[in-house]
Amino acid sequence: MGDWFTESLGWRWAFWMNLPLGALAITSTAIVPVMTWGGTLHDWDSLNIIGLIALAYMPIYLQMVTGVNATQRGCR
Repeated sequence: MGDWFTESLGWRWAFWMNLPLGALAITSTAIVPVMTWGGTLHDWDSLNIIGLIALAYMPIYLQMVTGVNATQRGCR
C-alpha cells in the first residue's frame, strides 16, 4: 500500500496527509488528561493543568509562530 501511495500520489502527499494526524495525536495526549483531571482531581488553575495545556500547545507554537523546524530542535 505504501508503494502505491508513493508511486501514484507521490511521497509528499503521504507526508502532508500525516501532519494533521500527528498534530492531533500530540495535542490529544495532553488535552485528554486536562479534560479528565481539570476540576476533579486538580483545580483548573493548578500548575499540573496549566503545564499540560502548555505542553499541548508548545509544538504548535514553536513551529507556526516562531518558525522553528525539526532540524533546529526548538533552540534559537
